[in-house]
Amino acid sequence: MALTLGESPLRMQSTVIAYMLTVAMLIPASGWLADRFGSRRVFMLAIVMFSLGSLLCALSTTLTMLVGARVAQGVGGALMMPVGRLIILRNYPRTELVRVLGFVTIPGLVGPLLGPTLGGWLVQYASWHWIFLINLPVGLIGCLTALRYLPAMKDRVPPHFDWAGFLLFGAAMVLLSLALEGLGELQFAHAKVMLLLMAGLASRPPTGCMPPVLPRRCSACRCFIPTVLPSGYWATYLPDWGAAPCRF
Repeated sequence: MALTLGESPLRMQSTVIAYMLTVAMLIPASGWLADRFGSRRVFMLAIVMFSLGSLLCALSTTLTMLVGARVAQGVGGALMMPVGRLIILRNYPRTELVRVLGFVTIPGLVGPLLGPTLGGWLVQYASWHWIFLINLPVGLIGCLTALRYLPAMKDRVPPHFDWAGFLLFGAAMVLLSLALEGLGELQFAHAKVMLLLMAGLASRPPTGCMPPVLPRRCSACRCFIPTVLPSGYWATYLPDWGAAPCRF
């Protein structure tokens, strides 16, 4: 890829970082978007965004274009996994969650095992463009399957979007992810890594008890939950939140 784009192999690391940071930044907003626009619509939009990003990656002729396409891929990737899990949590009883989540997790474990081998084979015998183009038929099958089998769940009315909390939480995720990458492949100086870590921890939103907006609230007031996540999040994932005795 570096040879085709006329870039140094070291600069190609920016394509990985762009995807990783986009995912880290947008995952916290996925639940609110699913509540606001509908889980099935957001999930299908995520597949389309990821597929479109893959097509743009294959058509890229410069490193800048490739990085921008990877950001588009990251938008789809940030929405796809959490919204998919949310659909499962809302459609299956608790007694079946372990079995269903285990079944859904299998492709996520098999993919990273087969991906490097398949990617190397495609690069060797075709071209690097095909490591992105192969996502297009998979995305098409995913869209058709979601349209056919995913239930059209009733949209919920989410609370007001917490922009301040989202920006703080997103900044913390990005800075901490960048710091961890700096310890590995990026090989940042230790002082720079420590500075990123401290900045990420400083950007963390404050924690405390949830505001009294749920029907049942922890009467002991000992629950320390990040206030960046709206109350609807906890009402979705923890329907019995606030029931006595306090489970937290």
